[in-house]
Amino acid sequence: MKIKFKSIADHSVDTDKNIIEFEAESEFEIFTDNSNNESIEYLTYQFLEPSKGIANRIEINQNQINIFAGDTTLILKKNEKTANSYISVNNQKFVLISLLHDVEITDNKQTFKYELFAANETLIGKFEISIERI
Repeated sequence: MKIKFKSIADHSVDTDKNIIEFEAESEFEIFTDNSNNESIEYLTYQFLEPSKGIANRIEINQNQINIFAGDTTLILKKNEKTANSYISVNNQKFVLISLLHDVEITDNKQTFKYELFAANETLIGKFEISIERI
């Protein structure tokens, strides 16, 4: 299956937003997580980011988004600031705090908005991601 991916990153450093858009082949599945004594269903996409060839896995649920992209793991929980995300640089993990705001799920398109903060709660940026099956 082919997807259209779009990421808008606002780092508030200047007025320009960083926009990344591409189309890529993707594996799609509905994944059920049965851990923690409950069944949570995720729409899951696995694809390679074309400019750097980085493997991405994005799991989308109305209340939680999980993003695994190279050395970055983001666990985004809706309306809950959590310190369970990280990025690895030179084999050292840096904790990130995340906050998921909005999730929109339709038959062929998913969009979500979130913020990332450094461990000291300094805002790193605001992000909007959309994935559309085409």
